[in-house]
Amino acid sequence: FMNLNQAAHGDREHGFIAARLRMPRKVIAGYWQDEDVQKRLGSWMRAAIGVAVSKEMKVMRFGDNMREVAVTEGDKVEVQAKLGWQVNTWPVGKLVDTMDAVTEEEIDALMDVYKQSYDFATDDLETVRYQAREEIAMKKMMDAEGCKAFSNTF
Repeated sequence: FMNLNQAAHGDREHGFIAARLRMPRKVIAGYWQDEDVQKRLGSWMRAAIGVAVSKEMKVMRFGDNMREVAVTEGDKVEVQAKLGWQVNTWPVGKLVDTMDAVTEEEIDALMDVYKQSYDFATDDLETVRYQAREEIAMKKMMDAEGCKAFSNTF
């Protein structure tokens, strides 16, 4: 109870344990309601969230060279070793197959979102519909594989 509810004891205990374990940590000193302290804490928290999310990052890469071959994927191997990100390749043919399975109703729904969000600078809506088809297919593939980002060569 004391460690959880009394900062004078609990904060010191936490700091002591972290120091003994040589754990990297951030210390922000000051009154918690001060604007400067809140800004510093908020900035640190956003960075910490980014690091935490990044440690679980899986990136879908379209249109690549050989897969899972270290001599051709040095940067991908490095990013996985240093950041924990998986950057694996899915063939463009799989994306094409997934695009072929996208329905006109799905495209219509995404076009409605586009129309609410953007001013079109073209009258060629078929091109925009094709891009919507690509977006839907990519999202389906990423969701199915648990990917949070993508990279491509096209």
